[in-house]
Amino acid sequence: MINRTLLSIILGMILFAFSANAQKTDIVTTKKTDNTIGAADKNPLQSFCRPGAKNEITIGTGTESEEYPIYAFYNYSYTQSIYLQSEIGAADDITKIWYYFNGSTLSNSNNWTIYLGHTTKAQFDNNDDWIDITSLTEVYSNTFTDPEGAGWIEFDITDFAYNGTDNLIIAVDENSPEHNAFDDLFYNSIVTNNRSMVCFSDYNNPDPASPQTAQYNKAFIPNIRILLGESPVDDLGVIAVTPTGGILSGSTFTPTVTVRNYGTDDQAAWEITLVSDPAAYSELITNPGNITAGSDLVIDFPEWTPAAGSYTLTAIVTLADDSNPDNDELSDSILVIELSNPIYKQHQIINEQGTHTTGDDVSMLEATQTIIGNGFQYDSDIWVADDFTVPAGETWNITGFNFFGYQTGTPAGTSTFTGAYAKIYNGNPSAGGTLIHDFSSANLQVITFFINAYRIANGAYTNSDRAINQIVCFCPEVSLTEGTYWISWAAQGSAASGPWTPHLQLINGNTTTGNAIQWINGSWEAITDVGNQGVPFDLLGSIDGSTNINLLNTDAVKIYPNPSKDVFTICVDNNYKLEVIDITGKVVYTQELIQAQTDINLSKQAGIYLIRLTNSEKTVNYKIIIE
Repeated sequence: MINRTLLSIILGMILFAFSANAQKTDIVTTKKTDNTIGAADKNPLQSFCRPGAKNEITIGTGTESEEYPIYAFYNYSYTQSIYLQSEIGAADDITKIWYYFNGSTLSNSNNWTIYLGHTTKAQFDNNDDWIDITSLTEVYSNTFTDPEGAGWIEFDITDFAYNGTDNLIIAVDENSPEHNAFDDLFYNSIVTNNRSMVCFSDYNNPDPASPQTAQYNKAFIPNIRILLGESPVDDLGVIAVTPTGGILSGSTFTPTVTVRNYGTDDQAAWEITLVSDPAAYSELITNPGNITAGSDLVIDFPEWTPAAGSYTLTAIVTLADDSNPDNDELSDSILVIELSNPIYKQHQIINEQGTHTTGDDVSMLEATQTIIGNGFQYDSDIWVADDFTVPAGETWNITGFNFFGYQTGTPAGTSTFTGAYAKIYNGNPSAGGTLIHDFSSANLQVITFFINAYRIANGAYTNSDRAINQIVCFCPEVSLTEGTYWISWAAQGSAASGPWTPHLQLINGNTTTGNAIQWINGSWEAITDVGNQGVPFDLLGSIDGSTNINLLNTDAVKIYPNPSKDVFTICVDNNYKLEVIDITGKVVYTQELIQAQTDINLSKQAGIYLIRLTNSEKTVNYKIIIE
């Protein structure tokens, strides 16, 4: 067994410093590759943080698992975090606080002393920039009941008179002489400045009066709920409306509304209304259930199958004698979209159909391959990239992308992807290619869904840890003329593992599928697994102004082997005109195809080619490598 102290040192010096390594069971960080078979990663429930009652506020909606307000993996820790006056509001007594725990247990890390204070600081300038303990007030010191899984942990503190002018500093000193698991962390939110510090040790319990130099000084704050004053007697508020974001046109879903009881009395007699704008949905539910004081209730509304378009869903809760009407109403937007057929499709990841024990498809490694997935983790600046070619005489008007990935341990049918970002280069970025379109500052994701396929090791047909999801992205339209371009992309997700993208998985035993690269630790590296690999993506938009519609739900075209030595096989489900185009845009081969299997011979013509299939309904593009 690995000595835990040695493991701690390794993790502190390598894992956090470089943020990239192979996946290990129970160690969840950013990584280059996902190459552990059968690891059981967590799928934590996401917290929905919304402003609540007038005297209860929530600061932070992020789902980043971090070592604040305590670092439970070590025996002892001490943290300080700064919350801005603009996040808190007017002067009042702070009487309770809550932190959102995103782990399994704090059985050995639940002896806390909490301090509150005022500060004019808006950030920590360095790792020794602690706020002096003499300016803080101890408001809590106790061993509390260990939480059973993820959720809010409440601390009933000694009242602290917040002045409404300064920023608020919260310090937490954890004093249990034991530790919990590496992933027993708390939800944090990313902020602009370094507003949280932590020092930790297995041997020396930090003294808040003279804490050691912090190991980490980061731009995070732990998500927190703060009660200002006393709780009202009667107060219900809407804290969440789902779905938000995007759904597929023609999909039937169940809208839900989450209501919180901010008061001190249980509530059984109340109403909840959900309406859409434009007017397409309107439902009223009377007395949907009893809500005990301080708890939440999720209400399922009747199913809805909306037409394509943009909607605003508004939920309104009605309670007699409600003391705070300001939180009775909440709106969220929803975009119902029709998917378009890609103008360039490179997502050959399904190499067996219907062979998983669930009846779904599989993206299965070859017998000699070991890399289940490659990291494309936006929050850790890890990207993947691959190339595509626009033929001579054509203009590709790109309006979006499809990306593909998974987060280990998340259930099929519930994609945990929350964001996606992209960049386009005029040439290979690892060889001097120039960045020409940068979509890395805005979230492009509009919808994400399970594609009825699993990523598995060779022969692991019962493994359901890695449900593959598609991420559909829209971007401002860009037009590309002839040439070879590279697209790079990265993603975010609410689960602990990944995000990961599989490499391409062809048939007939191919272990070389492309020439993709990965940006990690400040440089580009080839993506390999026995041979060099491609990674899956599609381009959405139009060619010469003609938009293709009606996305194919299954791959109706198969091209293999890819790469090929000379002869490759193409299987089609319809009549097509085939064109093989080299990187200069020259058509080097053409043939009329029918619904059949055809062998194409490009012997003595090594290189990268665009395969274009055209008929009266659509145009589909693929990439193939001839070695």
